[in-house]
Amino acid sequence: MAVRKTARREVRLDPEDDRLLEEELRERHLTFAAWVREALEAARAARELRRRKEAIDRLLESRLNVEWDSTDPDPATSLLNEIAVEHVQHIARDA
Repeated sequence: MAVRKTARREVRLDPEDDRLLEEELRERHLTFAAWVREALEAARAARELRRRKEAIDRLLESRLNVEWDSTDPDPATSLLNEIAVEHVQHIARDA
């Protein structure tokens, strides 16, 4: 039988924040633990996206000739396309 390791955290909220949290939980039909797990997953996804963008920025800044099929529907290709456009716009603004 596998035992899941968990950590316990304590949160102290002022009355207004506590009221807002209670409303959020009630509206979304979530427990506090589920709400925290959801927020952590969103933070994890945002961190991964930020790391990928930073890696692609480093590649673009190194002026390597990186080729990819811009019509590929893969989300990674869409991310490459978006970052390349942002990079070109940034260069144009700085020029």
